[in-house]
Amino acid sequence: MNALVATLVASTVLAVGQGQPPTPESTPEDFKVKLTVPGCLVSLLNEVEVPAEETGTLTLVPIVLGQTVVKGQLLAKTDDRTALLQKMIAEYRLNKAEEQAKNDVDYRYALKAAEVAETEHRMFLETNKKEPGTHAKITVQKAKLAWERADLQREQAEMNQLIAGMAADEARAEKSATELMLARCQTISPIDGIVTRIYKEEGEWVRPGEPLMRVIGMSHLKVEGSVDADVITPSELFNKPVRVDIELPNKVIETFYGYINFVSPEIDATGHYDISAKVKNRRADVVEVVNGVEVVRVGGGDWLLKKGEFTDMDILDPSKENIAKLND
Repeated sequence: MNALVATLVASTVLAVGQGQPPTPESTPEDFKVKLTVPGCLVSLLNEVEVPAEETGTLTLVPIVLGQTVVKGQLLAKTDDRTALLQKMIAEYRLNKAEEQAKNDVDYRYALKAAEVAETEHRMFLETNKKEPGTHAKITVQKAKLAWERADLQREQAEMNQLIAGMAADEARAEKSATELMLARCQTISPIDGIVTRIYKEEGEWVRPGEPLMRVIGMSHLKVEGSVDADVITPSELFNKPVRVDIELPNKVIETFYGYINFVSPEIDATGHYDISAKVKNRRADVVEVVNGVEVVRVGGGDWLLKKGEFTDMDILDPSKENIAKLND
């Protein structure tokens, strides 16, 4: 049993040291509070003004304000008819170039022609060797020239086929470019989050870089505070687990855990330096009535921790006393 507890504690320390956000299971309630930082601000860790990537008319905006989206989900679509036609043309060009690159008829013909011309030239030489003067000198020279010409035509056919292969590569790259252009007509969400602003509607004209929507991530939030440099050094804080308590409107206290992921190297005029923690958020449970029976849907409600809230943040220390207590 002691070995099991020791393993769990070691796993906790390792996770924190590697910059992984602790969970309630890996951050026991009785861990010693190393320091409490008052008046911390909860802010967004991920927020994106999602831009259009291509010029054109918005033909589709399937998202409504407040909708939860996932990374890679379609947010909007611009007119892609031109891009589709360009892709079609590129495919035709690629098919043509690939067929030309595979066609080696000219090379094979030139190879055969060179073999025949060489044979004819050698026959003339052999005949004149046996019976001098059978073929005039100029005839022998013309036969040699025909052989050399056929051999050069073979080299040219080989070069033409090589160039045709390069043309196929070029057409393949052009097709990839049209596919990229077509993909850029679709605006997708870069993060998991909630759409909090919609700047453009269907039918409106957009330009590259112009924001279409604002998406904010809620699964992890940032808790920022300021620490007195005379109380604790920055090296003692980085990657330390933290705990944040928030009182909801119904007076229920909800606890959230995370870890310090930023410690400022600068000390301000008041002798303080800034710190920031990445804290894991969660949704409220929802009670639904199904067939007359109340059913609790875990994590089906609103996000509990919200941007703009102020809270105290406890910086935790997995001390030797706590480890000893867990081993008892």
